[in-house]
Formats: sequence, structure tokens, C-alpha cells
Amino acid sequence: MADDPFTETLNKLWDLLESHAGFTRLVSLKNRIKLTGRNPVPYRAQAQSADLPEVLIEPAGGEVHLFVTGSSSRAVQDYAIVITTDDLGVSRTLFPLKWELMKALSKSGDSLGLSFVKKVRIKELTERESGRTDRRAAGWSASLVVSVEMWFANAQLQT
Repeated sequence: MADDPFTETLNKLWDLLESHAGFTRLVSLKNRIKLTGRNPVPYRAQAQSADLPEVLIEPAGGEVHLFVTGSSSRAVQDYAIVITTDDLGVSRTLFPLKWELMKALSKSGDSLGLSFVKKVRIKELTERESGRTDRRAAGWSASLVVSVEMWFANAQLQT
């Protein structure tokens, strides 16, 4: 278990994705870029075709409301699930992967199985064609922003 609720939630999101066969079938283990590991720069300098599609989950801002009530505080943390492909055909990689992400996330219900999480929703979806770069061939970049509402006892924040 992580020392903070933000890392614990990020780990839970990865657990959800990696326990879903549709996701693991489309994204190989080495193409799941995790920002909680030992490597301070987990990205590859050069991405080859075998390195894509690539998925990473990164923090994407949010809100903190201390002392919402006399006994509790609230934080909303957004996590962007970022997809990178090397194929411009949306029906070959992008759309199937987006569908599997939605199915995996739906299995968590509204709490991710964490007592402090009160609401989970997909807040935003962006997609853009990304032309050929030095790092990879032309493909798609997409971001699925998952907003997680967390509540904490004020006393817990005072320790």
C-alpha cells in the first residue's frame, strides 16, 4: 500500500487495466509506462513499432477543498490515461483500445474498491492525429481523463 492516497489510486487504476484481458491483449507489458517505478525517466528515447501502442497514466491536476465540513475535506485528482499509436486507422488500434479502457474502468464501480474514493468518472476525452516525429511513426495520441473524488477526515490530515 502506498503512503499517500494519490499513489494508491494511481496503482489501483493500473490494477484495473491490467486485470482486464481486453487491455492486456492490446498493450504489451513493456508498453505500459508506469510513473511509480524506480526509473526516473520511464519513457523510451526512440519508439519503434513494437513499442506501440503505448499507454501511460499521468497526473492531470484537480482540486483540493480543505474543511468542506467540520469533519471532512475533499480532493479531486484527475488522471490522464494517455494512448499513443503508430497507426492512423482508428478502427485497428485507437477505437478498440479506447473501448477496452472504458470496459475496464466500468468494473470498478464508483469507488475503485478504495474506502476514501467516493466517485469516479471519465471527465474528458481528447484525440488528435500525431504526425511522424523523430520518436515514432504517424499515428494517434489520445487522452482519457479519469476524475477521482476522494474524501478524508480532517483529523487524518492533522497527523
